[in-house]
Amino acid sequence: MFKPRSAGRLLNTTFSTRSPLVARPICREVLRLNRVPGHPSISRRSFLTSTPRFSTSTPPPPASDAASDPAKPGSESEPNPNEKISPDRWIGILENTASAPWLNELPLEHGDRLKRAYTLLFQIVLYLGRPQEADMAEQFLVAFGTAPTPPESEIGRARKAVASITRAVVRDISSIPLNSPLRTEQTEVFGIFGALQALHDMYLMDAEVDNWGEFWSRAQPVVLSLGMKLDEVGFGLNIDEFEKAEREKDEAKKGEKVEEKEGKGKEEK
Repeated sequence: MFKPRSAGRLLNTTFSTRSPLVARPICREVLRLNRVPGHPSISRRSFLTSTPRFSTSTPPPPASDAASDPAKPGSESEPNPNEKISPDRWIGILENTASAPWLNELPLEHGDRLKRAYTLLFQIVLYLGRPQEADMAEQFLVAFGTAPTPPESEIGRARKAVASITRAVVRDISSIPLNSPLRTEQTEVFGIFGALQALHDMYLMDAEVDNWGEFWSRAQPVVLSLGMKLDEVGFGLNIDEFEKAEREKDEAKKGEKVEEKEGKGKEEK
């Protein structure tokens, strides 16, 4: 099973898994990816097993086939056991997160805002650490950080999505009141967050990031440090707990359907 045990060679340190997930749609997609053999953990040793490619050029028009369009019916079916996850799907997951309507709704509990911030940061790491051959992984990270690209290319779209997700993280954490006990309990978290907020105010106030290379070279270590610190202090992602809860919910729904069917049978008699 997929375990977010580390942030990979991006920072050469590790994630662990503890706290439940807040952003359920992200976790469901992670679980869907888990069912595809060959999808590895994000390891500081390697980002490998499958060989999707990335593009810095404008892509051709999308195919009209429903199976190739993640927005159309039929795309939500369970992954084929032999499926290799395409670059289109990876960027689609990232863009779906960046444009999700629930990002505009703050969790009521302050701690839940930190949990959601973790899952959003983890989504960035998940995309950047997607399975690729080792040399492709290195090229991909360099291209994401520095390559000149049109906004319609995969890299251009990914940068826009990452900027939007980073804005959401800043919005979530900055919304925690100054008098919240969390701010005194988690001084390291908020210390790292202060660096991210400063970068946000410097580079992300406009819709477009004028100097992506400069922004990302400074933001990448902060994004990863904040994600790892959130996980370290208990606001991280626990896939096992989430999957167990999803199974229990599915079983409860099945039980309700059985009871409903039995009730209708008795009425007919």
